[in-house]
Amino acid sequence: MAVVEGTDGIGTGPGADAMAPARRRERTARLAVLAVIPTLAVTAWSVLESNSLALAADLLLTVLDTACVLVAWIVARRALAERPAGLDYGTGKLESLASAVVGVFMVASLCLVVTLAGLRLSQGGATVAGSGIFAGLAINLVYGLVNGAILMRYRVQRRHDPSPLVQSQIRLFIDKVTSNLLMAAALGSAVLFRDTAAGPYIDVVASLLVALSMAFWAVQIIRSSIGELIDAACGEDVRRPLAAALARCAGGFGNPGAIRTRRAGGVVYVEIELGCAPEVPVAAIERLRTELLAVLRPLIPALSLAILPRPLTAPAAPRLMAVAA
Repeated sequence: MAVVEGTDGIGTGPGADAMAPARRRERTARLAVLAVIPTLAVTAWSVLESNSLALAADLLLTVLDTACVLVAWIVARRALAERPAGLDYGTGKLESLASAVVGVFMVASLCLVVTLAGLRLSQGGATVAGSGIFAGLAINLVYGLVNGAILMRYRVQRRHDPSPLVQSQIRLFIDKVTSNLLMAAALGSAVLFRDTAAGPYIDVVASLLVALSMAFWAVQIIRSSIGELIDAACGEDVRRPLAAALARCAGGFGNPGAIRTRRAGGVVYVEIELGCAPEVPVAAIERLRTELLAVLRPLIPALSLAILPRPLTAPAAPRLMAVAA
């Protein structure tokens, strides 16, 4: 049985460099690793020089954020070193696994922050003090801009590389920018209103707001990654245009049999069993695949389409029954 398959919808042109997305992904991940190391050191010093719970929570988040970007960089380097020309299904699985790990790290961060906030609330709050407060305020303002720049770089990259790794890093850096802004606002407010009745609780409330942001993005990351890891079928956003394209282009063939869909590495994999008469040449099936890709490409940019021809079953000959007189 001949199998006609390909990933024509993935490239940007006949001469597109299939390794370019992997190289861009590795460069951006490396930049994120280099950016997170200084903030880890300064935040650790700020925690030692202050009594801020928000800064302690920020340190825990920064440690786990460092682990997240390191995982992303290692996976990106592996994909760049071992990935052949074109997109590999196994590497896509590795990217989905890395995205799930990022989500798990974020859940761990969330649990730590909520636990610390609960302990501080049970003690009636505390007024922030120490020279580390101003260092923490400065580092969050500066890294709000740095993380925002990395986030914009990932957003631009997503247009041509909708990889799970890129998607999870976008969610991670949205969370990081949100956390930087919340931390800057909380530390500034805690200093300005330290002598008011609300002063001891501003720090704790800021920690819980950061945890709420993390919970939202962790759910998004884990939900998208788990489906890819278990080879869950794609939803209506893929199956509906696929059915419409088959009805439009495959009129000269038999009714489609099984249609299997899955996602991996940002690519939608589709396998179609199509009834074909024995005399139908492989070239006709390839023309059909090209037509389907032309119709589906605007709707599903990263698409790998395989057509599995199956012989049409000849209708059974009518049986003649002798009726005794």
